[in-house]
Amino acid sequence: MRNVVRTAEGREANKKVLEEHVRTFLDINGLEGADFDDTPARVARLWDTFLNVEKPALHAFPTSNDELIVPKQYVLWGYCPHHLIPIRYTFKVGYIPRNKALGLSKFVRYSRYLLTTLPLQEDLPCLITDALEEVLEPMGVGCIVEGWHLCMVARGVEQQGSTVVTSSMKGLLLHSQTARDEFLRA
Repeated sequence: MRNVVRTAEGREANKKVLEEHVRTFLDINGLEGADFDDTPARVARLWDTFLNVEKPALHAFPTSNDELIVPKQYVLWGYCPHHLIPIRYTFKVGYIPRNKALGLSKFVRYSRYLLTTLPLQEDLPCLITDALEEVLEPMGVGCIVEGWHLCMVARGVEQQGSTVVTSSMKGLLLHSQTARDEFLRA
């Protein structure tokens, strides 16, 4: 996974290059006029804002809790790596602590950071469970990601209500039906 450090000057230079490419894209497709005057700068700002999210530190803290913890229903937007069209993701993460816990905002921050790498949805749950397993060493960890892909909605198969669900389960959430069921019901 990339860990790009960009200076303010470098980011500005990148935005200018992207503006020129967007301007070329508009020109070759005959899209011109006042409606498009600010489009290149807007597109460059959008991608600069989306891609330049700092990787959060995942520092665990001690806990005596050994029951399931489930941050769920947090929604983030990403982009399809094949079409660069938005995807609306809903996340459900759960883990059974083994003396370590993670601040609840870190789940959202880390997921948001991962989305800047334009991952395939099929890989996203594993990226999350791998990171949590490494930091927390939990008894079990799981992640379910539901994605509403605009590339499926606006083009191709044009499925308006269709979503894709992917998951990753490890430890007790994989091997214990009771723990797994509790996570799935939460």
